[in-house]
Amino acid sequence: MLIDFKVTPKEFLTLSKEICGYSQTAHPKIERLHDKFKIMFGITAERCAEIFTRIELLPSLPKKLDLQPIYMLWALHFMRAYPKLEVLCATIKVGCHKVVMKYVWACINRLALLAYDEVRDLNESS
Repeated sequence: MLIDFKVTPKEFLTLSKEICGYSQTAHPKIERLHDKFKIMFGITAERCAEIFTRIELLPSLPKKLDLQPIYMLWALHFMRAYPKLEVLCATIKVGCHKVVMKYVWACINRLALLAYDEVRDLNESS
């Protein structure tokens, strides 16, 4: 299935550099960046882009909160590592924990809605 990505896997890899321990100007080997992405977020950049695109297409989402790709990375890292809030903020380099949790939980809620839609679609097709 061909997907028209809202944000490409390459863009997710670029956004992830700093969280993965690289500076934004660093040019690590692409294989190493892919490996670190999967370690930090639990999925590949390609799957991350696909999920982000599908979340954006959910019809039942309020438009109050504009979901940015970086928030998806924050949420994935939070779910993968489940660090203390101070550690999460230090890792993603954001000082205000309230802002972080606002967007992390908004993204997690959207992931849950996507999972619900996936199960409902499977049940309706059988």
